[in-house]
Amino acid sequence: MHDADSVLLALLEATNELEKKRLQDELLLEHAAPIIRQMLRQRLRLHSGYSGTHPPDAEDLFNDVIVKLIEKLSELRAHPEKRGIRNFSLYVARVTANVCNDYLRNRKQERHRLKHKLRNLLDRHPDFKVWKGENNTIICGLAVWRNEDSAFVQSIQTENSAEVVEKLRTTIFTGKTPQGLPLSKLAAETLKLIGQAVELDQLVEIIADFQGVRDRLPESLDTIESGLSQRLTDAAPRTDSLIEGRERLRQYWEEVKKLPADQRNTICLSFEDESGEDLFSLLIDAGIVTAPELAAEFGMSSEQINELWMRIPMMDNTELAEYLGATRQQVSLWRFRAQSRLRKWLTDREK
Repeated sequence: MHDADSVLLALLEATNELEKKRLQDELLLEHAAPIIRQMLRQRLRLHSGYSGTHPPDAEDLFNDVIVKLIEKLSELRAHPEKRGIRNFSLYVARVTANVCNDYLRNRKQERHRLKHKLRNLLDRHPDFKVWKGENNTIICGLAVWRNEDSAFVQSIQTENSAEVVEKLRTTIFTGKTPQGLPLSKLAAETLKLIGQAVELDQLVEIIADFQGVRDRLPESLDTIESGLSQRLTDAAPRTDSLIEGRERLRQYWEEVKKLPADQRNTICLSFEDESGEDLFSLLIDAGIVTAPELAAEFGMSSEQINELWMRIPMMDNTELAEYLGATRQQVSLWRFRAQSRLRKWLTDREK
């Protein structure tokens, strides 16, 4: 795989339309996509407090970045006299950071709107009571508690807040969309779970967390670029351990390809390593396969493999079954058989 800047130069100098399309696909799918996906995972998990496989709105933000990159490439081809891109990887990082920052600013505005709506609700609704505590902090609770003593108010620890949010998701409002719930119902159930009067800001934080709205300042672009440079450096084959890791991944991929198609697909679509990387990203970052080669392996077009890539890893058997046109039981069986075979391969390899 050629480096990104070489591909960009070739793209800008190409005159054949088919060659332009091939080079643009290579630039976006093989060079830009892994950087975008990694940054979105890190930044959205950091700022939203989300710990699952797919951070909220990640797919939409990924598409936003890709669109902006395509627009910039079109502009460079149409106006070659304009200032170009010196380092494509860092440019992708800047665009992704800007898209994330816009998203987070909107989230911050949402949090302010939420606090305003919640304060108005608590002031006028008979089920709630609001009063001032020490240092003029706003305290809120259920009207039935009838206790405005500041000693009754205790600060909620982070782990306790997370527990309340988890209970809201899995016990109180299971399967319901957080944004579609009446705010009065959400506030009441949250206070019941807390079991005590709290500062308004803490109640806002918990409800915002439940709704996927957080208010944390993004780290600087310098930090982003420094982390990206380090990641790109770490990915280079400069030590025996990295070379060994790449070779082991290559051998693993060869074994995965030997699996029956249903088992192979189940493993590929659900694979996630300790850092949250999916198998496609690992393979392409290591230079073991290219996006077109992956597309050929799965009998897909470049567009189809890119669309699939954005959806993985699918850790839920229900989502996997829906995509594969199978039952959850079939997916479980395919996963078990594939993992057993790969486990045996790994055991034999290490003997």
